[in-house]
Amino acid sequence: MSAVENYLICQAMAGSPDATAELLRQLNPLVRRYCHRHISPSERWRIDIDDVMQDVNIAVVHALPRYRYHIRAFVPYTYGIASRKIAEHRRMLARDVVLPAGDLTEEKWAIPDRAPDPASSAEQAIVQHELRALLDTLTPTARRLI
Repeated sequence: MSAVENYLICQAMAGSPDATAELLRQLNPLVRRYCHRHISPSERWRIDIDDVMQDVNIAVVHALPRYRYHIRAFVPYTYGIASRKIAEHRRMLARDVVLPAGDLTEEKWAIPDRAPDPASSAEQAIVQHELRALLDTLTPTARRLI
């Protein structure tokens, strides 16, 4: 890092919002490259690099007032934060198993409607009413046989 960047780190540690914003602006391309190297292409559909970078930026801003190491170690320190944030995202994804769903409009994914059809229910009620009326016309012995 150049002297200007070291100066930015010192100013950001002292609480300067402008220096913090500029420091994050300079760190973002480095962190993005780090994330691209450490998040495999097969993971990128689930781990969003921008989300990891946002978490790293938040962690860096919170860590600045407490940073007590050599100024030249700040970038490796930031890479350590990025490594931990990538691991957190991997752990979070391991808990939440997600499989690609494909086209959910396909018929095979349709949930069957188990509710009775109102027209069928009405028709069945009419048939039951007619059967009762017919059974009432029979003698008690014929009803028992049926």
